Amino acid sequence: MKPISKLAPALAVLLVSCADVTGNPAGSRDPIGSTGPNGAFSGTGTLLAPLPATGLADPDTSPYSELYENGLTLYSGTALVTPTEIKEPITFPNISVYKFGAPGRGPLCMRGGDYFVETRDGSSEDLLVYLEGGGVCLDELCAATVSPFLSLRLLSAGDVIGFGGILDKSDARNPFSNYDVVHSPYCDGSIFAGDVDRELSDGKWVNGTHDMAYQRGLQNLTATFEVAKRRYPTPRRVVLAGSSGGGYGVLIGVAMARYYYPNVPLLVVADSGAPILTSEDPGFIRRIVREINAEHLLPQSCATCIDNGHATDIVSWAMQRDPGLSLAYMSHAQDHVIGEFFMGSTAAQFQASVLGETGRLATQFPSRTARFIIPGDHHMFLIDGHQIPDGAQHTVLGLFGTTVFTGEAVSATEMATWTIGGLTETGRNALGVNVTGYAWLRSVEANIATAPDIIDPGP
Repeated sequence: MKPISKLAPALAVLLVSCADVTGNPAGSRDPIGSTGPNGAFSGTGTLLAPLPATGLADPDTSPYSELYENGLTLYSGTALVTPTEIKEPITFPNISVYKFGAPGRGPLCMRGGDYFVETRDGSSEDLLVYLEGGGVCLDELCAATVSPFLSLRLLSAGDVIGFGGILDKSDARNPFSNYDVVHSPYCDGSIFAGDVDRELSDGKWVNGTHDMAYQRGLQNLTATFEVAKRRYPTPRRVVLAGSSGGGYGVLIGVAMARYYYPNVPLLVVADSGAPILTSEDPGFIRRIVREINAEHLLPQSCATCIDNGHATDIVSWAMQRDPGLSLAYMSHAQDHVIGEFFMGSTAAQFQASVLGETGRLATQFPSRTARFIIPGDHHMFLIDGHQIPDGAQHTVLGLFGTTVFTGEAVSATEMATWTIGGLTETGRNALGVNVTGYAWLRSVEANIATAPDIIDPGP
């Protein structure tokens, strides 16, 4: 590991190198990673495998058939989400980078930049699909990453840059280190569910308020699984993990995963995301899905699933129908970023929602649900930024965070209060013994039915 003194500068360099570049029009074809920390490309890369003709869900008999009929798989198998370019970075020869389509078509980032999906071959028969996080952009609240913030190429060397978590293949504590990996960057501002192009201000007065936003999260998510199925057609099991924005993306990600992998065990790791939103403004969740044109993706057979302001009943709806689905939920009890900033709840209100809503799922599905809820107001676990001291994080995020997060709700003052958590953090089990996030994840990966329920909200 790098000395602590070097981690904060590394984070600053990372933020600057991943900063949003204004004026990047839809379809800009700058080569990914041709400069900077992601490495240059060599040759033409891996040949594209065809989408398997069999092994997809039967839309008539699938437990998610109504979602498919309503349009969840609208783009599946189409040219829009078929990769058109695959390359391999010289510095990361085991990683392939997939790009899509002609200028302005198909998967895009919110301000029109290229979207890409990355894969990394492992040594196991299991597959990890990771949905990156990065806020949300709505009329009433916009704070999101509009360019890919983190790449698999960076996080594969997590022990070098100071964080990496479940994508760090060199960390023996990581239970997914030998998995095949599909990494889905987050840059659509619509929690991988949006299907709308519209005007949304980026909060920068110099270019006015009439900024185009390509919130094509559904196409980006579909493209992710198109790549996954082509590259890894028959995994033994699938782990779908997401942090923050990606932690909400797993909601429709479950049904999407089941379309491409209908018959294998599916473990969802929801990090600082679903099913928790807000009890104080129960209409917020419905305003979100309406605004990003995703309301039709809610199950019609569960018309009241989001009436209490949370997505808990959507998760319950899926788990009742899908016996191969299990859920591992992770959150800091008083996560400031989700609870206070995005949801407008108090710390105490957010904690009550976390304990109450996840408790309902744990009671209903005790052998298929596990929780890791620990004290504090940090945000996220899976990329493991806890090695960087809180004070250093606040300084770096205050200085450089606004180069990555854009939107009218973004300010240096607010971002200086954000703290990234990590898997080295601990929570007490029922016997009062401290358990790290890494240890808990290993137990979940081995057998969720016997994994401990870590419920330690603190004093």
